[in-house]
Amino acid sequence: MAGMGPRDSTIMVVGEAPGREEEKTGLPFQGASGKKLREELAKNGLDKVFITNTVRCRPPDNRKPTAAEVKACREYLDYEIQRIKPQIVVALGATPTKALFKGKAKVSQHHGTIISDESKKYRGYVSYHPAAMLYDPGIEPAFKADIARLARESRGELKQSETPWAIVRRGNLHKFLREFRAASSFSFDLETSSLFMHDGKEWINCVGIGLPGKTW
Repeated sequence: MAGMGPRDSTIMVVGEAPGREEEKTGLPFQGASGKKLREELAKNGLDKVFITNTVRCRPPDNRKPTAAEVKACREYLDYEIQRIKPQIVVALGATPTKALFKGKAKVSQHHGTIISDESKKYRGYVSYHPAAMLYDPGIEPAFKADIARLARESRGELKQSETPWAIVRRGNLHKFLREFRAASSFSFDLETSSLFMHDGKEWINCVGIGLPGKTW
């Protein structure tokens, strides 16, 4: 199954693989998840979007594509990127994220951010696959925020932060702790799943810690 969209698309959206509705129609993103994707794109004024998939045939029983299947279909994805020449390539879900960025990014950690492409021919972007919202409604606010941010990025409305920042991981945890202990002051901010904290159903998404001259 080939992708679809304007030849002069500035954005290419890459999903995982065709599903039942896509197999029936021969078009990508035609089911419930496709409807959610198209609604958010339209709401944010993103009309020049080419939509495609990492794997071109529906896997048996809708299972996740294997590494061999992703590899076998990669030439078709590369051809579409070369033909369309999008400014931004958006990976929706783990399968296209791994295929496009080779372990550089994880959806849960990097959604809504620009990812550098080794070829420097386009800017990468990561978000959740809209099908994930059908099983976990808590993902929907993040997905909507990611598409809205994608629209601002495509219009050049986002400025790069002048303050250095980093995500705390296992490899730099000790560095963060040294800088935190040495700081004369700090600030912090919580990003939560809701502003209503009293029903026992909400959670903390992340904690931001500001140190003099740097944000973690």
